[in-house]
Amino acid sequence: MTCIDAKVHNGTVRDAILFAIGANATHGKPRTNKDKRHAVEMLLADETWREQSDNQLAKIAAVSQPLVSSIRSKLITDISSNQPDTTLGKDGKRRKKPKPRKPRKPKLPTPTFIDDDPYLRRPWRRSALAFRRH
Repeated sequence: MTCIDAKVHNGTVRDAILFAIGANATHGKPRTNKDKRHAVEMLLADETWREQSDNQLAKIAAVSQPLVSSIRSKLITDISSNQPDTTLGKDGKRRKKPKPRKPRKPKLPTPTFIDDDPYLRRPWRRSALAFRRH
């Protein structure tokens, strides 16, 4: 008969999942991005853990808070019903969820044309400017 060293924890299936998500982050082999996403999705699938803040879930799953936020926002757009309007913070207080940010448009420099700039409208300044740029 073969003996296997094992640690046995008392608890429910939810407790086992929570323990496994945290334990898989600390074993020797690094997790893939797919593993990290799956861990966060498992937490967000549960109604109780879904109420936790993104920071709390990030600590439990040992991932970054922006990763939890992006996965949560994708799941909210996919399943918009049954989502709480508040999250439960570390201190036990309920807070409103922040509104998702709109993507920023990159700021491009506005080109200055010779005809737009009154200083450069004079012909002798245009030639001097062209001379200096080369």
